[in-house]
Amino acid sequence: MDFLTSRFLPTSRVILIEADGARGRRVKAPAAYEPVVPSACSAVIRLISLDALGAPMNARAVHRCELFGPLVGCAPGEPLSALHILRLVSSPAGLFKSAPSRALRLLLLNKADAVPRALAEECARSIITAGACDAVYVGATGRGAPT
Repeated sequence: MDFLTSRFLPTSRVILIEADGARGRRVKAPAAYEPVVPSACSAVIRLISLDALGAPMNARAVHRCELFGPLVGCAPGEPLSALHILRLVSSPAGLFKSAPSRALRLLLLNKADAVPRALAEECARSIITAGACDAVYVGATGRGAPT
């Protein structure tokens, strides 16, 4: 955090706010009233679980299917793809919709150990190439090395 603090944030004071839960689902679409992000935020970090890739679009994998499907163009039961994730990240009504315009938009693609490395790379590359956020981090906080 020292690099992020010294390079991007106006002061050394860092306040982390957990503002938006997915109720244990792998991915979600935000409701109209969320997330509430303070206008003074200088960085917004969002998270998507890569184990959503290939999962059917249903209530077990997606929080708020009724919003997610139309937002990313995914029909109920259709397997979630890197394109759906890209649409969620890049849509004005998607993941970063409440981020202040000057805030860094940082994305963590978690659970890289749960999907083939090529799939994780495809997802990250499509988001980076589209310029959908300022930085994409791929990681695994769980079981082991990516496959």
